[in-house]
Formats: sequence, structure tokens, C-alpha cells
Amino acid sequence: MNKRLKVALNLPLYGTFDYFIQYDSTNINTGMRVQVSFGKKELIGIVSEIKKHSQETTDRYKLKPINEILDTEPVLTKEIIKLCKWASNYYQYPIGQVYFNCIPSKLKKSKDIKNKEIDDRKFFYKITNKETDEYFKNKTAQKRIYDYIKNKCRVDPSDLKSSKPLNELLYNDFIEKYYLDDEKVLTDNIILNEEQERAYKKIIEKINVFTPSLIEGVTGSGKTELYIKIVEKIVSDKGQALIIVPEINLTP
Repeated sequence: MNKRLKVALNLPLYGTFDYFIQYDSTNINTGMRVQVSFGKKELIGIVSEIKKHSQETTDRYKLKPINEILDTEPVLTKEIIKLCKWASNYYQYPIGQVYFNCIPSKLKKSKDIKNKEIDDRKFFYKITNKETDEYFKNKTAQKRIYDYIKNKCRVDPSDLKSSKPLNELLYNDFIEKYYLDDEKVLTDNIILNEEQERAYKKIIEKINVFTPSLIEGVTGSGKTELYIKIVEKIVSDKGQALIIVPEINLTP
């Protein structure tokens, strides 16, 4: 049994392109870069989906194998891939170009990832609230690490050897890194005035549904404080927020 990879290329073409890879040849995940043959060219693509593929399956065309896997871990997380798919569908923009706009320019053409930035922040491993269901069936090593972290509540990374089972748990969101400085991100207490408070309450009431809100006001009227307060609420509820600044001179 092989794996069928749906690969997105950095081209103005809608959809992905199917390639295959031997099932047991290597470890590959969505979000990784691969090098593939496309016509007479060799291009870098990003794995968008992975499915099982039987050689007995009758296709209208013959699948090509990928030429090379360029990464040992994904350059795009599952969350980013999900966001890119939504953006591609909503704005009717080629999915491959959306993916490639999310990675550094060097990774769009270069095979090797060099000079990785080292994150030396202090952290612990902890389990997430994700349901395990039958995930750990036939995954003894991962189950052992998961149970160890669960029983300890928080585990120092020095107590666990970096391994493939540990990385798989992280990638599939069954455990996470808890950084000690996560609690110090938002420290300044912003006090909203009456008009800001009314706008804040109206926006927060519909924060869990897709509803656009327009905040109108002249420069210095307090829009930025309102943005920060809304983002603070979202982050405190374990959510995520994206702030897009249209002019570089508006950034602090």
C-alpha cells in the first residue's frame, strides 16, 4: 500500500496534484515540502493531504513518485493549512500560492533549511484536551509518553529524550509545550471609556461567529486600545487572533 500525496505548487493553478510515495519508505506529514517533477521542470511543493493509495486502483492517469522529501518536520502547521484552505476558498485564490505566501522566500526555492532560530525559552510538556479515541491503538511508545506526562501534569524536557513518538504527539496536538512566559504576554491593564466599552461588548457578543465589524474613528480616538482589549480577551480564552497592519508606519 502506497501513500497518495496531494501536492500544492507555487503556480497560478487551482487545486493540487497527485503523487505517490512508498508507504513504509519514510515518515511524511502534511505541511512538509517535497520536490516533484512537473512537466519538464523540477518544482518544490507542499503536501496538502495524504491518503492511502492501492496499486490496484484504476486511475485515468499514472501517478508519478515524488523525487525528494525536503523537510524532517512540517513548515506549515495543521492550523495554518486549515486557515490557508479557508482563505483559498473564500477569496478564490490558488491554494499553492496561498501556502507559499506563508513561508519565508528562502524556503520557496531552497532545498535546505539552514540557520534555524533557536528558541531557548523555558517550557514544560503538558497534555492537551484533545480526545484520544482509538489513536493510541498499536502506538505503544506514544501511549507510554502520553501517560507519563498525564500523570506528572507537567514534565521538564530534560526528563524526556527527544524522539519520534514525542514529536508525533506534539504534531498531532495530544501534548503541547507550555512556556513559562506565556502568562506575561499581556501585562498592561487597558481601561476602556464608555464609547469603547459599548463597541467592545457588541464585538465580543459575536466573537465566535463570522461577523465583520467596522470600527470608525479619527486618529487618536482609541481604536488601537479597543483592538488590543479584544485580542486580549480572545487569547485569554485560548483562542488566536491575527492583526494585519496596512501601513508600516502604524506599527509600534
